[in-house]
Amino acid sequence: MHGESPTLSANKDEVRAKLERLEVARQKAEAFVAAGGDLKSREAEPVGLELVNAFADLARDFGYEIPEPVVQFKFTCECGMQLQVHGQHQASFRGSGSYPITCPNCGKEHHVLTKPVRLFLREGTVWRSSLACLLK
Repeated sequence: MHGESPTLSANKDEVRAKLERLEVARQKAEAFVAAGGDLKSREAEPVGLELVNAFADLARDFGYEIPEPVVQFKFTCECGMQLQVHGQHQASFRGSGSYPITCPNCGKEHHVLTKPVRLFLREGTVWRSSLACLLK
């Protein structure tokens, strides 16, 4: 019998899922542009980030390592505010420091391991960009 091995079948399923993720990201980017969205705006960042990360994830299966330009950290502050930090990718990061992020709701300081670029706050089901929390 010439059936596929369970590992090969699982790998195909993983690749299909990654292809689907990339297609969904492409469609969201296309819809954003069709709606007149500005690719340099804060609203475009999560759309572009998902497109880049979906592509990079799939590329690894083909043996290519594409450094992700942005690292994401998601966490919930003690006050209940959900936060998502986008930080600069650092290929040579050695874990030698951390950067402060201030919760806009309660003022509590949190630390992340890469230099923050943007902070997003969750309001209901929508993520809103906030630079004020990065500036001290």
